[in-house]
Amino acid sequence: MTADPLATRTAESTSYREITDSRGRVHRVGESDRHRNEPLALGFAFLSGFGGGAFHPLFAALVPEYLGENNNASNYGMV
Repeated sequence: MTADPLATRTAESTSYREITDSRGRVHRVGESDRHRNEPLALGFAFLSGFGGGAFHPLFAALVPEYLGENNNASNYGMV
């Protein structure tokens, strides 16, 4: 079992703060957490962008389906 490299640092040399919650669990908050979550944030940004891009062609097809073929452009602009 390997030792935690962050546990050997002194409080003066770290770029994070240790916060204890009401249950006694210790959380490290600071500069290192931002970089650890970057791939997760980029993944969710990709998924939301992909979903938004997939919704617009579907939305254009649903407007005449629900509001009728007459005045399709004005209905799409209104919605």
